Amino acid sequence: MGSVQSATTNEADEAAARRNNEIDTQIQADHLKRKNEVRLLVFGSADSGKSSLLKRVKLIHHGAHREATL
Repeated sequence: MGSVQSATTNEADEAAARRNNEIDTQIQADHLKRKNEVRLLVFGSADSGKSSLLKRVKLIHHGAHREATL
């Protein structure tokens, strides 16, 4: 009549729990990394100083930014 559940866990459950914890840790680390990231989109016509602005930012921050072009 009653259902009985075993209190012991098998190796597959333990491995799944470890993998779940690894994934959660990686998600938290990625979140902190993205929290400190700043993106800047620079608009302007030709010869308006977009490249000069990026060069100055690079000099000020000692190359700490990544330039991504799409």
